[in-house]
Amino acid sequence: MERARLQENEHADETQETTGDAIELAASAAVAELVSLADLDQGPGAVAGQLCKAAGLNVDQRRCVALYAWPMQQALNNRPPGTRDLPRHGAIARVATFGGGGCGKSRIINEVLTPLSVAFYKAKGLLKSAPSNKASRVISKYVPAKTVHASNKLQGNTSLRTVNLRVPHGDRRKGLERLFEPLGVQLIDEVPMVAAKLLHADAYLKTHIRAPAYKLDASKYFTKEECWGAIPIVGLFGDHLQLPPVPPENSLFAPLEGTSDEHKAGVALFSRFWDCYELTTAYRFKNDDVLRGLLAKMRTPKTTEAHKEGKLTPKEWQALLDTNVTEKQVQDAAESGRTDPLHNTHDWYQACYSWSVVCMATVIRSVQSARASQAPLLIVQALDYLRTKLSSNVNVRDVAEQAPAHPSMNDTGRLPGFGLYHVGMEVRLTQSIDPPKAVTDATGIIADIELSPQEPRHNVNAFRHATASTIVLQHLPTCIYVRLDENKTEFLPPMPCADHAGRGAQRCCRECSVHDGIVAAKPFTNKRAWSILLTIGDHEYKVSFKRKQMPLTTSKASTLHVLQGSTAAPD
Repeated sequence: MERARLQENEHADETQETTGDAIELAASAAVAELVSLADLDQGPGAVAGQLCKAAGLNVDQRRCVALYAWPMQQALNNRPPGTRDLPRHGAIARVATFGGGGCGKSRIINEVLTPLSVAFYKAKGLLKSAPSNKASRVISKYVPAKTVHASNKLQGNTSLRTVNLRVPHGDRRKGLERLFEPLGVQLIDEVPMVAAKLLHADAYLKTHIRAPAYKLDASKYFTKEECWGAIPIVGLFGDHLQLPPVPPENSLFAPLEGTSDEHKAGVALFSRFWDCYELTTAYRFKNDDVLRGLLAKMRTPKTTEAHKEGKLTPKEWQALLDTNVTEKQVQDAAESGRTDPLHNTHDWYQACYSWSVVCMATVIRSVQSARASQAPLLIVQALDYLRTKLSSNVNVRDVAEQAPAHPSMNDTGRLPGFGLYHVGMEVRLTQSIDPPKAVTDATGIIADIELSPQEPRHNVNAFRHATASTIVLQHLPTCIYVRLDENKTEFLPPMPCADHAGRGAQRCCRECSVHDGIVAAKPFTNKRAWSILLTIGDHEYKVSFKRKQMPLTTSKASTLHVLQGSTAAPD
């Protein structure tokens, strides 16, 4: 990897993102492996049946798929004989699907609806999105998904007022036209976490951009015929008991009193979906009756008769009690030589609403991970650049001490005050490094850490030779190399061996270096200044900073919203 570091900047322009044509070819090839020509000739019904069988879907899940496959089949029946492609204009299905964790929502999207859509609309005819990068990656099989913001080319701070959503002629509009006009299917996952105003913006932009191509009246984007730009199929997925967006007043299920017109319009669009299906059978944990029983009873409202009859059994209650570990149990185990009750819990997740608790959990998870890996743990303090002119009675040292201790990364541009890292650590990106693959909340494992040339020699030696130590770095690392999960993109240029120096690196050669899925995370500086209130003496001051830090943190400690939609079940 050393040679790759030397030439990374020199060859950065040679690394290309996956193109739409490449996605189309890859998705079509994958579908060809899944679906026979005989099924294609019969239509969406036969293809959906074959895909459901291959995915092992149960009856409950197949009924959900039928809400998509049946109208697709009817639309194909109205096409000329021999035609496989479906029309890309004219609403034929609006389906909202809800269900708890493990009921198979992601499986339905990935294993059935995605290849079904590719078979009859091509890959460019399918748009999949979710409220966060983490959630979008869960449904990215065959065709990559995007965040709702990214799919509409919106920034996080973009105004969602209708008057500000209109897109004038220019590069952004051309890009949206290329993306929206071929669409035949749009699927949005984790929709209860999507703000009502954002759902409205998503629907409005589809009609606004597609109107010229399909002769739509953009002012009627809220009607049954022209909502979502008359895209034939729009599907929403989620769990109505999921965490709401932040703030919760933006939720589709929040009271409407006092909300904006855009919020009300988003709720109205959501309420007008023709079909609403609730998945009731759990696909996950099917071999653990106790866990399935606990999850089912947790989801049962206390006001219902089912809740009164569904009290925890003694076995279920005991299963909950067995998860509790006290400080006394840990001490007793140490004194008696028994196995520590917390042994092998280094890969457990810790999550909380409060950022102050998440910060403590970050330290705990990082230390436990370093011990399990027997690797030195590096502590990296951020560089905070003061942007506010302080009054003469404020001590700069007081400000310097409080800034890195501020817990919420939402306030600090998603950069931690202190980073804790070791080789082999499971991390997530807090900034997008190389879109569309190496994006915020993408996860991976640290493959190597390149220390700063200015780092004191004793720290360098300790890092290279120690097996269990904690090292406080004096300088930010030059680079941290992360091997991203389920990613084979060549972010770093391949390095040929001496024998292949003239021809270039060869994958079949053991001496040539090819770094599939490894991305270089370098120190990142906030693009915009951020402000926090600091208490100094008896007074509060609003102070602005820009922060420079490694855009990484442990993936095992996070807020509950970040963890929402993940399967956090270590073995």
